[in-house]
This record gives sequence, structure tokens and C-alpha cells, in this order.
Amino acid sequence: MLRYGNISQINASKGLARVHFDDVDIVSGWLPIIVPRTNTDKQVDPMEEGEHVACLMDSRDENGVILGAIYSTQDIPPTDAGADTFIRKFADGTIIKYDRGATHEYSITNDTLTFKMNRTGGFEISKGTESLKKIINDLAQECETMTMPVSGASAGPPTNAANFAAIITRLSTLFS
Repeated sequence: MLRYGNISQINASKGLARVHFDDVDIVSGWLPIIVPRTNTDKQVDPMEEGEHVACLMDSRDENGVILGAIYSTQDIPPTDAGADTFIRKFADGTIIKYDRGATHEYSITNDTLTFKMNRTGGFEISKGTESLKKIINDLAQECETMTMPVSGASAGPPTNAANFAAIITRLSTLFS
């Protein structure tokens, strides 16, 4: 019988959970959670207490299996979800996203850093308004215009050393 409930207890290391079925006010025994892979390749994606799930149970609600989590009126799909988009949003704000449609773009974003890559090998790393591409372009431009002291003059840094220092600071900030 198909039943709906909420996870009341979880044992992630064993892949088991207990489910509270509101309609009959009972808590199941420990039920296995269906996962995509369990043999040589494994996948772990622990559920959380309170997560709304669908279960396949026997007629006495003694044995069964948790089929998976389902959306509810309180827990809705991400607003940027679409037919061609894989999205994984974590509670800490990290987002993993892949668009298999028009852009073929894969991205990982957290509260400070974004990494994007497309299937042609293009990639972008950014933090706020700063990006690695922009910094490297600025560095290349500075190299093209770099001026060194003329021969016979006292040795010293290039006249645009301050620009180089600023670019190095930007790179350090991007990766800190």
C-alpha cells in the first residue's frame, strides 16, 4: 500500500529511517531508503527529520520501504527548476546546477564563490563582481604596457609596479 508520511528518525550510516504516518498516528519500524546505487558504486544522500516521503508498506504497516522524498505545499521545487535543469540546493546556500538545454552550463555556487563550466571547455570563476578572466585580462594588458627602467638608469621596479601589486591583491582576494 502506498503511504505518505514524514521522517521521524534517521540512521544515515545504515540507510534506514522511521516514518510517522499522520493519518493513523503511528511511527513505522526502521525502513530501508531506496537509493540509486549500492554495489561497487555507492550514493549517499541522507534524508532529514521532517522530510515528506512516500512509502510502499505491507497491509499491516509493519514492513516496507521509503520510495523517496516528495514535494509538498511547504517544501516546493526550486523556482529556477526546469525540464532541462538539474539543481541541488543545500541548506548552507551552496547550489550545484546543470543546464542540459541551451547553455550546457554546469555551476557550483556558494555564498561567496561561483564556478561555471560549459561543455566546450569554457569556464569562469568569480567572487562578487570580480572574475578570474577579468583579472587575467588586466594582467595581460599590464604586461603589454610594462616599462622597465632604461639602461644606464638605476635598477628598480617597473614603473607600473603598483598596477601589478593591485592585480596580485585581486587574485589573492578571489581565492581567499
